[in-house]
Amino acid sequence: MGPGAGVCDSSSMTAGGRTSATDKSNRVIAAITDSWDHPRTMVGVSIIRDWAVRRGLDTATLLRGSHIDPATLTDPHALIEAQQEIAVIRNLVTAFDDRPGLGVELGQLYHLTAYGYFGYLLAACASVREITEKGLQYALLTFAFSTMAAQVGDHGHYVLAMEADDVPADVRRFVVERDVAATVQI
Repeated sequence: MGPGAGVCDSSSMTAGGRTSATDKSNRVIAAITDSWDHPRTMVGVSIIRDWAVRRGLDTATLLRGSHIDPATLTDPHALIEAQQEIAVIRNLVTAFDDRPGLGVELGQLYHLTAYGYFGYLLAACASVREITEKGLQYALLTFAFSTMAAQVGDHGHYVLAMEADDVPADVRRFVVERDVAATVQI
């Protein structure tokens, strides 16, 4: 499945897939309904590792059980499975006592430069609406675990709804916090 697969807009929404975030409005701009369980680059884990090491957590503890070779952490083209990133997040959350706001703190580090060509695409967009549409169309190129839907809410306000009901409960708060904070950075 390539980038854009599972993306809906107000003219192409279907009943298939996870659409609960999009069912709330008939004024949906765009939505990503694909599962978060897809390969992603190592960049997200590298950001987590850099942050954790600066706070005294060693790389071996952070990567335990993830089957990630520490030598690949600096390779922006290396791909990992989402479950490997979940293992790293689980270790991080455990090491920092599941502190509320941890995901926000890390999500603020996900600038456009972390996303490679996807970041360039978003930087070239002429409007917030175009950023939203392109961002959700190519969301599989991000580190997000949340399902997202952009819609026009009451009084013409734009609303970006995020859900992560299918993310393991022990890391759910972290990933939603990180996804929200990273989205705000964009």
